[in-house]
Amino acid sequence: PASLQYPTQIPSPNESIPIPTSSSFLTPELVREALTMAIALIIARTAVMPPAAEMEQNASLVAKVVLPANAVPASTTTAQSPLQWNDFDPWTSQQSTPPPKTNTHNFLVYSITINDPKPQSRDEQMIKLAQNVTQFLKPYLSHFQLPGGVLLVVMSLFASRPNLQNDMDLPTELTSQFGHC
Repeated sequence: PASLQYPTQIPSPNESIPIPTSSSFLTPELVREALTMAIALIIARTAVMPPAAEMEQNASLVAKVVLPANAVPASTTTAQSPLQWNDFDPWTSQQSTPPPKTNTHNFLVYSITINDPKPQSRDEQMIKLAQNVTQFLKPYLSHFQLPGGVLLVVMSLFASRPNLQNDMDLPTELTSQFGHC
């Protein structure tokens, strides 16, 4: 069976990557593996790459993955529940009475690091960290495929970025006076 691997080095923007065109190559398992690896690489890159203003600073080698506290691996028979708007406290409903919180999620943040001795280049660090994040994410991918899954990715990116303030052009709050980002 076909298997995907991270590249040994990140290709330059001008390099072309050969892509198999056989329809038998794209199995559902391979698509799930590719999705898991893509999410993991994005989270790892967020953790490893320093802000543009501080390119000489040492990068963090800790990726963080945010999952619902009640997350269970996909191999179990428990049904996964999609995230609801009310799951994201401190936001509350505009109604006079709060909605019932029978399906409330709390979130846990998992830290993933590189177990090997520190790799030499930033690309090597990113790939090794992405491999570890991939192994962690595989049983939990279904949470990222449900409604609200994109928000889990975004929360993981924010959690993985050690100092988000350094990525901004102006040292101000993340939201403006009227709450716009």
